Amino acid sequence: MQFAVFGLATGGAMMVRGFRKFRVRRKIEDLPSSRIALAAQGLVEFEGKARPFGGKVFQATDGQPTLFSRVMIEQYRSGKKSRWVERWSYDLGERFLIEDSTGVANVIVKGAELHLKRETILWNLLPPAQQQAFLLESAGKISSPSAMSSGEWRVTEEKVTLDEDVLVIGNFRTRRNEPEVVIRIPGTPVTERKVRSSGGLMRDPIHPLILADGTQQEVLSRVNHGVWNMILGAAAFSFGVACAIFEILGHRRP
Repeated sequence: MQFAVFGLATGGAMMVRGFRKFRVRRKIEDLPSSRIALAAQGLVEFEGKARPFGGKVFQATDGQPTLFSRVMIEQYRSGKKSRWVERWSYDLGERFLIEDSTGVANVIVKGAELHLKRETILWNLLPPAQQQAFLLESAGKISSPSAMSSGEWRVTEEKVTLDEDVLVIGNFRTRRNEPEVVIRIPGTPVTERKVRSSGGLMRDPIHPLILADGTQQEVLSRVNHGVWNMILGAAAFSFGVACAIFEILGHRRP
């Protein structure tokens, strides 16, 4: 039965991940990239640089400046079935700006489907100063931060870092007299400038908001193996079903 459970769980997970990547690849290929200032309302794809909204910048676990971060904190539980157990998960940041050569748009991240590179860091390997800075940024998100002072912990982050290339697909909406937004980039010769936003990107009941880091070609290269993941997942799932059937039939024999 262990082989059946392994095949069903692994195959099912691979099929889900593969389908998500395949769907993203099809959306990128079917939807032409739009310039922000010239985009029509509705479903669009933007490529550009990630800029801070109102100068809001967070600090990731590794100390790098981020504009948005999806965090998962896990604790290692030892015993008969030793494993990592999720204790807290949350988002840091609600929106950031995307800028191309024509304009700027808001990206409202709530409910976004992320295709960002993941980074996992063991908590006890971080310097105390970085641990304190991370806990300070996460104030109110972790119910008992003192618990992380003992035991084994790890932090996994999917994040949008300052000024990196991003690709966003979502529902684009403009309003009359869009307000000016302030772009603040610490450490640059021009630390602050005002630009007029072209509108906002967000999810809606029909179209999810897809957020990926990298250029269009870089994102495509990462999601191209989605079909193979689905095929391998289907094979593993079928193997699990076959094992389960043989197990059931074996128990029914006199």
